[in-house]
Amino acid sequence: MSTKLNNLIYRKTVYSTLFLLILVAAFITVSPQVFPQNSNKTVVLTETKDLPRFLLQVGISKYKYVRQLKGTENDIKDLQSVLQQRFSTAGQKWQTVQLINEQATHEAIEKAFKAHLIENAKKNPNAIVIFQYSGHGSQVVDTNGDESDGLDETLVPIDSRDPQNKVFDITDDKLNEWFQELSKFTSNITFILDSCHSGTGTRGDEAIRNVETDTRPQPKQNNTNRGDTSGLSDIPNADILRANNNYVTISAALNNETASEIKVTEGTEVKHRGALTYYLVEALKNAAPETTYRQLMERVSAAVNQRKPQHPQTEGDIGRAVFGGTASSEEPFIKINKVEGKKIIIEAGESLGIKKGTPLAVYSADTKEAPNLKGEKGKLANATVTKVDAFTAEAEMSAENSKINRESRAVLVSPHFGTEPLKVLDNTATRDKPSSLPENLFKELEEKNLVQIVPIGNGKGSVSPTDNNNLLTIKRGLYGNVFSKANTTSNKKATEPDDEIYYFDENEDDKPEFGFYLKTSDTELVTKLAEALESVAKQHNLRSLSNNAAPSEIAGKIKLTVLAVKLDEKKEKITETKELSSNTTDYLFEQGSYFQIKIENLSKIPLYITLFDISTDSSIKTMYPPEGSRDALAPGKSVLTPVYGTTAPAGSETIKAIATTTYANFSILTQKGINQRNVSSVESPIGWLMNKALGKTTRGLVEEDTKLDAWVTTNINFRISDKVKK
Repeated sequence: MSTKLNNLIYRKTVYSTLFLLILVAAFITVSPQVFPQNSNKTVVLTETKDLPRFLLQVGISKYKYVRQLKGTENDIKDLQSVLQQRFSTAGQKWQTVQLINEQATHEAIEKAFKAHLIENAKKNPNAIVIFQYSGHGSQVVDTNGDESDGLDETLVPIDSRDPQNKVFDITDDKLNEWFQELSKFTSNITFILDSCHSGTGTRGDEAIRNVETDTRPQPKQNNTNRGDTSGLSDIPNADILRANNNYVTISAALNNETASEIKVTEGTEVKHRGALTYYLVEALKNAAPETTYRQLMERVSAAVNQRKPQHPQTEGDIGRAVFGGTASSEEPFIKINKVEGKKIIIEAGESLGIKKGTPLAVYSADTKEAPNLKGEKGKLANATVTKVDAFTAEAEMSAENSKINRESRAVLVSPHFGTEPLKVLDNTATRDKPSSLPENLFKELEEKNLVQIVPIGNGKGSVSPTDNNNLLTIKRGLYGNVFSKANTTSNKKATEPDDEIYYFDENEDDKPEFGFYLKTSDTELVTKLAEALESVAKQHNLRSLSNNAAPSEIAGKIKLTVLAVKLDEKKEKITETKELSSNTTDYLFEQGSYFQIKIENLSKIPLYITLFDISTDSSIKTMYPPEGSRDALAPGKSVLTPVYGTTAPAGSETIKAIATTTYANFSILTQKGINQRNVSSVESPIGWLMNKALGKTTRGLVEEDTKLDAWVTTNINFRISDKVKK
């Protein structure tokens, strides 16, 4: 994807869809709807853990006038549990107001926000405040001219869209008024919203948390100011809330994406949940007091991306600790039920997100030896999950260890990395129709176990009710029909309109992903299709690679900052640079923009850093270091990448950094685009983690020399709009 230009500019195609900044809601309790009684005395507090906690949750499934949802009540219960268990103290419990279904009217939401959050923050300066919304999002016609697309993003109360036209959505302008008032009294604010705001239709039969744009004449809004967007200034990302360091925003998806519900198996039951909320709760269960919002959302995004074409967002002061660092100081761990030679039985299974292939680290129960359950200190062994039930799992170590017993503690290392095959939906097969895909393709994919193709329907081997969360679909159609719908030009040789082709579709819009297709008559169809599918799977594995057991010496110590760049007319010299806000993990650019990335080592030790571009053409390329370089980045130092330019097509991609304490050659992780044939790569020194990224095995188990205090990762995302910079 990169070509050199005048020895200065590396031109890069980065893909992105228009960016949305919204926040996803998940923090709720099942206590009765009662406003807590507070004294009028101002509380003077010195430590974060002593601060009062106020929580307002809105969850709506049973809508009156729009399509109903199924999972919001479970979102509420899940967050209630994690907040009570991990973010409360004996003296400071969450004071909660809850508006569920019929309680969540437009008027009730506004009254509760003002009475429970704003008024209590006045009485308790710097209180910890959470607002959660779990339900439909949408758009309405903008009436004050502050939206470039002419539409305001909204939350949809239960009584909105009424036939009498008396009740309307809650607009982003109104929410901003409330939050501006709230932020006068506290900066410990988290806004979480599990909904989407694109106004697009549903996808298949899955529950999507949005409804169509409300085109009714809207009440007049106050004038607002989005700020300067000219030149190299930051492009505003917030559609629901304006960017502000007084609060942190967490969102379910980009503004052109849908926020999905997923189905989760718990024992014999199948329950619906918001995708963002479910994985946010799982990440919070493992949050430490020093875990930042940036680190938390990296884990959430990786997990969601494994199941949905959905990109959770976060913005604000994301370098701060989650909820003011109020997480329990006790490191979360998984209990070991039994030890049998090299095999251990752990008390966690599918209900907690454990999958076959999940990597574990086993630590000593001696808290003096291993108080943090991080890195190598006190670690007894690595293990890989080999069998999973609903509430238990088996894991295997490479060798027996007499020190491991039922008192030892298991920790998830990289929960969503390479833990299961990428499931691809076969649109050519249903319950009543066999697949048209070559039988040899399934055999080709089986050996590496990177991809599993599943048919549509309810028959044997087809997609089950708990398993229809597929990121990619294989379709078959006529070239002329497919590419007329796609409205794109193929880069391949001329193909006749009536040629039959296979192609990939991620968003169920009949547009080929990656510009990829293969003629059904291609003599190398099986090999090429298998390579393409495996390339996509390897991308997903690399995106989700993380080291939750990295010690504090390196965890969170790599910072990536984006610099907007202006060039002269010949595109040979830099005339101006501007450092963009680092308080987001996503950056929006128009096509024809230029940028650099500053890499900083905030640790106290030298680190070797590799920066990858994980592109939507399925390629993986190295952005940094320069070829042949073996230099470490010294503590407290920074380095700039070459200049890159954003070009068509629009889309999104991930830029990922892996930092190691010793030199590592990561060329094994690079691959060409999906429309190019890959060549074999050299072996990587990071053992089993890197091998799993490529679907390889090392004796089927983890390597004992994998050092958890020797590497760490971080991500940022680029979104390139359809607009061309003038």
